[in-house]
Amino acid sequence: MQSKMLCEKIDDQLETLTAFAISANRQCLAIACTHRNDKSAYIYFYDTIQAKRLKRMPKIIHEGSPTDNEGRHFTSIAFSPEAKHIAALTNLQDGNVRVYEWRKDRVIAASSWVTEIKRENKEYSNVELTKITIDPANKDQVVMSGRNHARVWRSQGGVLRPLPKIPGLEQTNNYTDHAWIENTWTIFGTDTGELFFILESKQCVIKSNAFGAITESVSCIYPYYRGLVIGGNNGQISLWKKKDNAEEVAKKEFVGDRDVHLKLAFRFERNLSKFLGKRE
Repeated sequence: MQSKMLCEKIDDQLETLTAFAISANRQCLAIACTHRNDKSAYIYFYDTIQAKRLKRMPKIIHEGSPTDNEGRHFTSIAFSPEAKHIAALTNLQDGNVRVYEWRKDRVIAASSWVTEIKRENKEYSNVELTKITIDPANKDQVVMSGRNHARVWRSQGGVLRPLPKIPGLEQTNNYTDHAWIENTWTIFGTDTGELFFILESKQCVIKSNAFGAITESVSCIYPYYRGLVIGGNNGQISLWKKKDNAEEVAKKEFVGDRDVHLKLAFRFERNLSKFLGKRE
């Protein structure tokens, strides 16, 4: 089918596009942006098949917030699998995070992650969240990551609160990106080039170098069918593949070197940086 989506200027007052999200069926595109006129942040929704705007959510981040002097915007947005909900993370110093039923402009869950982390541990000043996704297996849960934080959060009475830390997933790393493969695996990348593979949001079952023998910061993770493309600093690109029996392998009780067995679940395929003139 030929795509009908055309390039267009979203709004004359648009200043900056800060985040994008596309639904699992590729039929709905969300664009987070800021405006010049009122310094508020908006999210626009588009039907990619009919090439038309569906709606614009009104001033979600309002001008005049007492905790923000830099400019208000969404750092990350993400659809739920059925595209009914969208999660949004802001750059406000009080750490706003919300999940919306976007067609009805209705907030279904929200919190200040700063407040929630402080409630749990007063040493929260070095935490900075930059990425949010909705758990594809549980619509009441989101995963948020960033500096010194990679956790599952769950809506409890409309308030998002962190669940216990995932075993094997250190909370002292700078997590630069994370992504899902199917409904069972979450993969986190760090600024030191590590990858953490989490099974069913319960435990880290694999920890490995993102680019094989090369150590570079992970800048982005892009999932595709049964695999991952990892982008990094200095033009590094690597390809990972999920094995057909990954879940079965990860859940086994192993005798001997567990890491050796678990590497059979996901496999580093190759470094693609040579296409950019980089050496492996």
